[in-house]
Amino acid sequence: MRKALALVVLVWLIAAALPAHAQDTKPELDGEAIWRQLQHEPIAVLPGAVARFDEDRVRAEMRRSEPAVKGTIYVVVAPFRTSRLDIAEPLEKYLSDDDVLITVGGVEVDTDWFELADGKYYGKGPEGSYDAAINRRHAPTVLRTYDVTAPLVDVLRLARGDGLGKRQRPPRVVEASDELVDRIENGMRKRLFVDPALATTEDELARFRLFEPDESVGRYRVVYLPPARPGRPVPDPLPGLTERFPNDTVVVVRGLWLDAAGPGDQQALATSLRFGRAAEAESILWTGRQVGIVKAFFDRLSLIRRGVLDPRGIPVRPPSVEETGGLVGPWAFAATGVVLGGASVGGWWWRRVRRQRAEQRAMRLRSAEVAAELARLAAAVAKAEEEAGSRRRAEAAERYATAVDLSEQATTSAELLIARDVIKEAHAILDGKQ
Repeated sequence: MRKALALVVLVWLIAAALPAHAQDTKPELDGEAIWRQLQHEPIAVLPGAVARFDEDRVRAEMRRSEPAVKGTIYVVVAPFRTSRLDIAEPLEKYLSDDDVLITVGGVEVDTDWFELADGKYYGKGPEGSYDAAINRRHAPTVLRTYDVTAPLVDVLRLARGDGLGKRQRPPRVVEASDELVDRIENGMRKRLFVDPALATTEDELARFRLFEPDESVGRYRVVYLPPARPGRPVPDPLPGLTERFPNDTVVVVRGLWLDAAGPGDQQALATSLRFGRAAEAESILWTGRQVGIVKAFFDRLSLIRRGVLDPRGIPVRPPSVEETGGLVGPWAFAATGVVLGGASVGGWWWRRVRRQRAEQRAMRLRSAEVAAELARLAAAVAKAEEEAGSRRRAEAAERYATAVDLSEQATTSAELLIARDVIKEAHAILDGKQ
């Protein structure tokens, strides 16, 4: 009991020693304070919020839409990593059934008014649910500038039955000045540049260093820049940086918008770029995880350059048994020493050896099974490609790449089961069952 208690205390101390970004803690919102703010102004912008919007235009649209609803329209704008549920729950006891709450978590606009309008707009929209469609159709602007005016206007238009407005034109992109390119080049450390507007302290910079691509992608540079100013041309340093680093794949993240250029197969870069932009499309607007989209880009580029996928992102070959995992070394069982208690060392050792040998046999068998299943899936995806370049084929190819990654990283037979589940999901997509 004492050992268990000591272990709990040790874990707690380690967690307490972690920097704030690593602990990933987030204080709950004060519903009463937000409600008091909403009583004075129907738009509440919480501390740390990053979204920008034309307040006069949004207020005008709110006034036009309020006659169509029985209650009051409220807008709450919150920082990244704040979901709609995080905002709505603390306010639930203050809102009437007729009130409409529009939330902006990070730069994601959301609302539940679909249900309050007799289901008129509830369910499937032109691109899935209406809230997803509204955010996606304006993504090129929102991701670059954090300007959520257009999606807010769309939600308010739909509330009064006017339908979606015009799709927002993406901001004009212009080549960055030599001054900006010089600043990035001179400020780059270990192939990484983070604009001081995004991070200055070591703790803040650490989250941008959480991921480094593997050797298969070759030389690279990564640049993180703050969002551009709404309504202004967006300075793009990518052309200047590729001139100065002609042998490197250069990735630039402007706000949450990913762009990349470099040497080698341009189709492979374009495929990886599309994947990087789409990989976290459903969550990045509210999480703000720039590192996640960079990782997705390099992961896909790595699969292409290692020959697992062709430049279009289509499977080339299944990984071999050797590639999907090898024998489990003795270190994998080191943690079992925590629960030994009073057992004899000799008895524990032989039990450990038997477990290890059993796991090795299971790993070999399951690795072979996964390799065979990946081969069948690769053939099925290739056949789908020959028949038609459908969306189902593209989605199945993404699952194939995910299964390859999982199988390559697996160190136990249990982890290979996850790869098999992804393979089954890919087959279901191809068969039209998902």
